[in-house]
Amino acid sequence: MPPALDLGHLMLIDAENSFSLNSIEGERLALKTAIRNFQLLSDSLSQLPRSNEEEIGTSVMLPNPILALPRAFPAPIPKSEKPPTKWEAFAKKKGIKPKHKRSSHVFDDKISKEWRPRHGSKSAKNDALADWVTELD
Repeated sequence: MPPALDLGHLMLIDAENSFSLNSIEGERLALKTAIRNFQLLSDSLSQLPRSNEEEIGTSVMLPNPILALPRAFPAPIPKSEKPPTKWEAFAKKKGIKPKHKRSSHVFDDKISKEWRPRHGSKSAKNDALADWVTELD
């Protein structure tokens, strides 16, 4: 029985050969089998259609995979189907809404008419031009 080829995954499955790697004879048989199987895989790849592109060079167009490989982890559950957490259930029951984060910039409509940082040395509160006129008695 010849090995099964899945060129979409660049995979060759040889289920017939079983040998012990504990002996020298087993290692030689494994090496011969590996060389033969690799030659079979490379011959099959050389028969596939090719495309020449200047940027990447010659490439082979692989067929669709035959074997469906399983995922490493289960597919994520959409948020609409997940049960609410304890906090989400409690917040909904009590009517608590999430706080919205304040922006780091505010619009200074008095002096500069531009967006300025909310805090810090360049903020609208610390502007030297804010009170440029001082009344004297």
